[in-house]
Amino acid sequence: MLFRLEYARRAACRLAVILFVSVVPLLFANTVQVNKEKVSAETVPKKPAALQILDAESLQLGNILDREQRDFSFRLRNGLAKTLLLKRVRVNCPCLSLQEAPAELTLAPGAECRVKARLDAGKIKASKFDRVIMIEVEGEELQLVHVTGERVQMLDFEPAPGIDLGTFAGVDVPWSRTIRIKSRFAGNQVLELLPPPENENFAYKLERLSPTEYQLEFTPKLPLPKGSFKHIVDISTRGVERYGAVKVGLFGTVTGWLLALDNPTLLIDLKTVQPGKSFTREVKVLAKSKEGIDRRRRISPAARTNVSADKLANVQLVSAEEEVAGSLNKLETWEKIATEIEMAFPTGVTLEKIPQEDGLVLKMTFPEDFFSQRLRSTVQVSFQKKVIDRLRIVGWK
Repeated sequence: MLFRLEYARRAACRLAVILFVSVVPLLFANTVQVNKEKVSAETVPKKPAALQILDAESLQLGNILDREQRDFSFRLRNGLAKTLLLKRVRVNCPCLSLQEAPAELTLAPGAECRVKARLDAGKIKASKFDRVIMIEVEGEELQLVHVTGERVQMLDFEPAPGIDLGTFAGVDVPWSRTIRIKSRFAGNQVLELLPPPENENFAYKLERLSPTEYQLEFTPKLPLPKGSFKHIVDISTRGVERYGAVKVGLFGTVTGWLLALDNPTLLIDLKTVQPGKSFTREVKVLAKSKEGIDRRRRISPAARTNVSADKLANVQLVSAEEEVAGSLNKLETWEKIATEIEMAFPTGVTLEKIPQEDGLVLKMTFPEDFFSQRLRSTVQVSFQKKVIDRLRIVGWK
């Protein structure tokens, strides 16, 4: 037993010596390397910027109103002992625009030039911002000039600056949408909104509810053109110096009446066709099922639509009002549709359109020799000059 304990003690001592000899030098070497890097970083001077920024305080814009356009300028001086070629000046944000900037300009040592720019606060979010103007100098590193400040929200929108109308027919059901705009200006600053001009698809009514609150009502001029739309309204302002237009909008997709045949294949048993006599068959045009129509919000963050980048559109589906109105369950609607339904039949085929409260019956009369040339044919069914379905006519024995 004593022999085993003595052997274990000696083994532990040998292991400790091995660890000390192998690890301690590594730790010491790492410490020395870190100290060398620290000394090197402190003793090697940084390369000076090619251009000195003068009037740098003008780049700190402070509070800027949400639709204000603020002009500012600064000077650039060649701070090196050699002549520089200033290639160009550019920006990193649509909110910045260059009003005056040098390009392909040669600057002698100590020479200066000026850059004038404008920041459009309507194109940034209501928060602190840091935007960059980039200076390109031949043979030198890209020099960055930072423009900082905070965009202050001065308007509130109810329910939002944009309204998503979803997917709807947009044919004969009247509707309207309103957006309230309230300003936060204090003291002698009173923001006045000016009525926007008429549009070919929408009428507007701008009403002043109080000295600080307005309401804009949208009314469509039906029928609306088919397709997706982003209808942006620029409301001009006055009363606050350099305050830009207020932007509000409607978004959605207009489909028109969605129509289709109840049975796109017409099978005709030729055994039932009497020799020497014509024969009639019927199909019906119905409202297409709305299953699969995308009613998800069709607007991403409003920055993509140029409507108040800090908001999302409010969803107010027009389809809900159209469903209540039930246009496609009325005889007069199908009478209107019947006037614009067309089918290009071969010679000898006649078509009778019979409107009903739930659809349009298409009654076709075929000559007895209709299938003498071929047993299959296809006829396009068009509404408002666009194909809505195809009728396949098949004769079989």
